[in-house]
Amino acid sequence: MSKVKRFVLSLFLFSFLFCMLGDSSQAQIRSKGPGPSSGIFTLTPLLPIGPSQNVHIYRVFNATPGGTIYIISGFEEGGSNNIICPELVLDIHPFILEDTLTANRYGHAYAFIRFPRPTPTGHGTFFMQAIDLEECEKSNLTEYDF
Repeated sequence: MSKVKRFVLSLFLFSFLFCMLGDSSQAQIRSKGPGPSSGIFTLTPLLPIGPSQNVHIYRVFNATPGGTIYIISGFEEGGSNNIICPELVLDIHPFILEDTLTANRYGHAYAFIRFPRPTPTGHGTFFMQAIDLEECEKSNLTEYDF
């Protein structure tokens, strides 16, 4: 079994075990836009992990192989320019840089993102998006309601 397959299998096993400890009755994740099979740069949510399921695994598909990817987040949709790729208007405003990844030779990368709880009740909406810095391309928008 290849290293990549073992890594993915261990990710899913790890996620499954920790999902058993949490309550995801109120959380919903939606990915807006095309899926990874479209051949388009895509950010796809995988399983939540952790005792309160506030850590999520995201997979980036169809990025530039070996390229740098930014994962951004925010609580509001809206157009936002950035200094890295000035011609690219992002779908989150204002945004926070969550993680910097390097795509593997297949154009895939994984991110582990901890979601904050912005309100005293712990409910809200959180948006995620990826940016391929080599192509100045944005991914689909992922929405997480908790």
